[in-house]
Amino acid sequence: MDKLWIELSANLPIIVVMMVPICIVAITSYFGNKRTEMMHRERMAAIEKGLLPPGQLTDTEKEEHRDEVAGPPPNYLRRGLFWLFPGAGMVAFSLLFLGDAPMGARLPILGVSVLCAGIGAAYVVIYLIENEKARQQ
Repeated sequence: MDKLWIELSANLPIIVVMMVPICIVAITSYFGNKRTEMMHRERMAAIEKGLLPPGQLTDTEKEEHRDEVAGPPPNYLRRGLFWLFPGAGMVAFSLLFLGDAPMGARLPILGVSVLCAGIGAAYVVIYLIENEKARQQ
């Protein structure tokens, strides 16, 4: 049991670094949901009292038309480069500078960085395939 606590305390900074973005996303989502919920409650209270709710009312026919019209095509190259280069940089960092770090600390960083680089490479491949399809048409 003591070995577990020793290993956990040695990896505590890494665990904290991994948990901070997750906590930021969770807190942001929570307060965004609360804001939306309060807006809905305000609108429902106004409707129950027979008042016009504050804000713009949307026309459902226009929304249906907007859904039918295609938006701009996704930019796979930008997404791919956004994921690929930071992922490749993290791979290089973890291989070059974390060589003497314990395996328990280096492996999660290397795994996440390889995952990011893989996602970026997949987006670049999708971009190349879509670009080739557009040329043939």
